[in-house]
Amino acid sequence: EENEVLEYLRRRKPVMDLKSMCGALGDHAAKYVDALNDEVMAASKAGATSVNESVKRMPTKGDVSPAVTETVKRLLITPLRDKITDVLAAHASDKEGAAKAIRGVYRQWKSTQIDEHIDDIACLAYARGMYVTFAPGTQVCWMVDPNGPACADAEDNSLAGCVALGNEFPTGHAQPLAHAGCRCLLAPMPN
Repeated sequence: EENEVLEYLRRRKPVMDLKSMCGALGDHAAKYVDALNDEVMAASKAGATSVNESVKRMPTKGDVSPAVTETVKRLLITPLRDKITDVLAAHASDKEGAAKAIRGVYRQWKSTQIDEHIDDIACLAYARGMYVTFAPGTQVCWMVDPNGPACADAEDNSLAGCVALGNEFPTGHAQPLAHAGCRCLLAPMPN
């Protein structure tokens, strides 16, 4: 993608416009979600089998992809697009300056943003795999990761006790992840 953006800038008269360079936000995120599909589905299936090794219904792309897409948009693509927009505004008439700055944006993004949030995407896929495995109406409890970062939302959700699957916990989340870095899971209430 970085090469495509830089090639776009090399054209004779490029339109210095984010959408022209990277496409619409949804399309931009979809490229990354598609690239992550195998790993995301493996994580979601691991989540499903962690609930029950003989699970009757494995998660599908349709079960997992919408949640992953929203997370990829929020944690990866929107920050990237914001930085590219800033570069385009700062270098509106300077193609070479824009190209140099965009290279720096991608370098920083690849080395920090992706590394920082790829675990969140894997954990979300795992949690989503668990979630879709539970029968509708199952009473589930929010389980805080004792080794994870301290989080008031996670504690509030945990203290709420069990809710029926699909209902929201006090923070408005129906399932983990409550925030970047969240490693909480749902657990079914024993019968």
